[in-house]
Amino acid sequence: MQGTPKHLNTKEDYEYLRQNFPAEIWRPRFESLLAERMQWFNTGALAEGDSGQTDASHKVIEDAGMGGAAATRYQFELQENDNCLLYRLGYTVAEVERLLEVE
Repeated sequence: MQGTPKHLNTKEDYEYLRQNFPAEIWRPRFESLLAERMQWFNTGALAEGDSGQTDASHKVIEDAGMGGAAATRYQFELQENDNCLLYRLGYTVAEVERLLEVE
């Protein structure tokens, strides 16, 4: 193999990258594992006249109806995705945070 790996599919791939390349190469990959664990999830349609909740972890998205149908408003919540790549690889949040602190 020449250069940095283009695809990291396993925890061993990430560890190989961390142990054999400088921090400016591997650090962004580990930071993205942490960042991508939070995702927006649809928690349901809002009732007519309900404005919904909007703050750092809540937002409302309006879906324009097709063919003249009325638009529907949906409540979304920022939640941790239990099926994110971080967990599928076998890492924990604390483990990755510790790796990022050390270097």
